[in-house]
Order: sequence, then C-alpha cells, then structure tokens
Amino acid sequence: MALLNGKSGWLAAAACLVAATGLLAPGQAAAQLRAEPAGNVGPIMIDRAYEANRFNRCRAIFRSRSGDFILHFSANRTYLITLPSPPRIPNPLMVIMDLGRQGTVGLAALTDGNRVRANLDNATVQSLLRHRGPIRARVGDVQGEWPGAPMEEVFIAIENCVNRATGGR
Repeated sequence: MALLNGKSGWLAAAACLVAATGLLAPGQAAAQLRAEPAGNVGPIMIDRAYEANRFNRCRAIFRSRSGDFILHFSANRTYLITLPSPPRIPNPLMVIMDLGRQGTVGLAALTDGNRVRANLDNATVQSLLRHRGPIRARVGDVQGEWPGAPMEEVFIAIENCVNRATGGR
C-alpha cells in the first residue's frame, strides 16, 4: 500500500483486500481460538494462535487503554494487523497509521464488528521495521496509541515463532 498522497490507490487496495481469501467473509463462522504464550519482546507479548486445534499464526500483542493492536504473521507467511473496531463503521473502512518519519500509511480494512483487520504489504512491513516510538492508528473517528517496541525484534520474534510451530528452522 502506498503512502497516502490523496485518494490514489485506496480503491485498488480495498478491492484487493476484499478479494483476498480468508478475511472476515460476512456470516463466516469463527473457529475457536486457542493461544499459547511464546515469549515477550519488552512489554509486547508473543503467542501462538490455533484455530480448530491447528496452528494458524503467531501474534505480537501491543496492549493499551485503546485496546489491543495485534500484529499477526500467519503460517502461510502473510502479515496483518487487527485493532478494535469503531462504534460507527466508516465507508470505505481504512486503517490510517502514523509512522512518524516513515509517513502515514492507509490500509483498506474489513471488520466483524469487534476487530478491524488489514493486510500488510511489503512496503508497510518495511516502514514498520524502521519505525521508532509509539504506534498511532486511526479507524474512522477512533484513534489509538500503543507503546513503542524494537519493531525489528518483534518481527523476528513472530517469524521465529511461526518457523518453530511449522517445523522450520
């Protein structure tokens, strides 16, 4: 997803996200989630998530009064973020992240009414890796701020977590 410079790219990104499989299809039954601790990076908890008793992903959970900001790395090696859903769902639904010197990133998103989900493309992952300081995000008229962490260490931790859970090195 490109840095926000006007509205270009938003519709294309929204269309790609909606077309992506496995993301919050309306009426889709949610599998039961089970999580196991897998460590910490500073105040950030790392865990392994299982759905229907099968390993699905590892997560880095950033906690704050704003609710949980969760960075996911799936068994199929894709990244996504989830954060609390706003009471009023804007159309189009976008997650706007302020990454300081890295710029502002807009991500097309979906919601189940409780959590908002947005896929992370490679450019956004690279921006997050370089980011220092708190993570600030906005969905509609709701803003949140989560504690900063050494993001490179967080990414390494969730990637190692997935590698161990899937029998990799």
